[in-house]
Amino acid sequence: MRSKSEKTKDLSGVRQCRTLRSMWLSEQEQIILKYLQNSGETGASAREICRKAWTKDAWKKNERWAYAHLSSLKDKNLIMTTPAGNYRLPPTPEEEEEKRRKEGKTPN
Repeated sequence: MRSKSEKTKDLSGVRQCRTLRSMWLSEQEQIILKYLQNSGETGASAREICRKAWTKDAWKKNERWAYAHLSSLKDKNLIMTTPAGNYRLPPTPEEEEEKRRKEGKTPN
């Protein structure tokens, strides 16, 4: 649990489809999802998430604070891993459709 002196990042930009689920997520899980929104298709490594997603105080207290939360998010199918081992948000149906269109494959 965070102390009163630690500041949290603004979560107002969380994707609309994720906001309903966010009431079942811990604060740290929401912070990780918010960070991964900006990481794009390549994603971010677990170490990078630990260093940059939250505050410097959290990193100084525990360098591996996000590992348990990443595992929990992966179990809930809210994030996925890339072949390189990075974590990223799963593609939305619109992104999948656009990718199929670029490849020249259209659904029957």
